[in-house]
Amino acid sequence: MGQPRAYIPSPEKILNRLTADWYVDWCELRLRRLRALIAFMRGDLESARTELTASRELDQWDAAFAGDGFPSTYARLSAAIHSGTMYGTPAEYAFFTDRDRVRLYLAEWAFFCEQESRAQKLYSELRSHLKTRDTNAIAYVDYLQALLAWRAHDDERAKVLADRFNVDDGPIARHPSYARAQSLLAEMDHKQTPRYLMRAIKYAPNPGYRLHMMDRLATWYAASRNFSSAQLLIDEAQRYAAKQGPEIQAQADELATSISSLIQALSKPGAP
Repeated sequence: MGQPRAYIPSPEKILNRLTADWYVDWCELRLRRLRALIAFMRGDLESARTELTASRELDQWDAAFAGDGFPSTYARLSAAIHSGTMYGTPAEYAFFTDRDRVRLYLAEWAFFCEQESRAQKLYSELRSHLKTRDTNAIAYVDYLQALLAWRAHDDERAKVLADRFNVDDGPIARHPSYARAQSLLAEMDHKQTPRYLMRAIKYAPNPGYRLHMMDRLATWYAASRNFSSAQLLIDEAQRYAAKQGPEIQAQADELATSISSLIQALSKPGAP
């Protein structure tokens, strides 16, 4: 007689259309999102929108979140299709070509679908395929792996990966991921927040992101009871926005109102 073998049913014998009424919809949801990604990679954004809209009807919770204006997978993917980019920017995507671009899109799509373990695996595989000379592409992947590691509470790995961006100047400071990496470093080390956010402000890739970093730094100053520095930053944001246009000016006005209210609240006797 041979050794007895335990019966281990395969997943499809446990979850299928008969045992789980949501299973078919779940499979179709994944298929629709994958077809949306394929259309996105082809540059057929209209077909991508059609597939994504169809997928929304298969996930009632996600649809409800999106409908109420809350963060959701549908909202993130819809924004990506609208802009033509996902987590990266056109400047960052330009570092990748051919199969590496496809690998990048697969990893970014997983990230946007909140499949963070899968995204980390795909970014790692992409990193292993990049050649040593692809320094800009490697830097972008390292930043994203640092971000995912930080979100997974793997602090040590996150800090090792992000450390390549921990410089005040030089070629890496002109990398399109540099400012966002400084924002991540600020989350990792609150005592050094001003240092990192000042770097992000200096090398911000666009006016909107620069004001966002100013807002974060002014909030940090106000929360630290350094009201004079917070007010100086508000004034600097207003001077900067005056040269940019109405949309950036509106963002600066909102920043000023928010930080001024915070300063006023924290200045009251007995404030926490």
